[in-house]
Amino acid sequence: MDTIKAVKSAGLVEKIVYRPSKATTIKHKYNNLTKTEIKLAHEFITGKQDINTLLKSKIAHERKVRINDYVIAFIQYRFVKRKLSRCDYQKVLLQALKVRSKLGQVSQDFYTIKPPVSPDNVHATRRMNIGTGFHDSQLFHEFSYRFAFSDLIDTDYEKDLGIQIELGRTTLRYDTDDHQLQLTSFAIADIVSLVPYDENFGSFSWKASFGLSQKK
Repeated sequence: MDTIKAVKSAGLVEKIVYRPSKATTIKHKYNNLTKTEIKLAHEFITGKQDINTLLKSKIAHERKVRINDYVIAFIQYRFVKRKLSRCDYQKVLLQALKVRSKLGQVSQDFYTIKPPVSPDNVHATRRMNIGTGFHDSQLFHEFSYRFAFSDLIDTDYEKDLGIQIELGRTTLRYDTDDHQLQLTSFAIADIVSLVPYDENFGSFSWKASFGLSQKK
């Protein structure tokens, strides 16, 4: 993150272009379908129904395009992840591409994906906190410092991204009654990912913490 900002501030960046990942594209196409259309698309994907029937259906042309495009994108993803044999992949994909060619072209803004926050426009990676409070009627002052990068309550990132990577977070506490300075926590690395369940890619949720903490 800091490297990207340094490169931009040095005037080495002429143009920034956002290219959504394959997963982002599939999610976008999936979210633009109704439940009925999703069910129909998966019948085409699994071979339960011939995708050529889509051409003669009474579904609006725009919806046909969206269904077919999702089928193509998801089939390609399943093949890359080795969840579909080459034979089934070629069979279904070939038919889907033939149908797509008959449906014709669409406007360039047919699939408009909102770009996420650009890495060069987010906050700095380091953070310092100073606070005060009471514990068992005892006044204390607290100081914490984080070298990098972000936590779950960070407003620069979308909530469903499930991102938290904190490196070198250190917290010191000073008790005013006994005049002691204590190291209450030190995290070498604290990594959390909480992503909502996705019907296309399943659910990924993991956490890894390396460090120490002191509890009274």
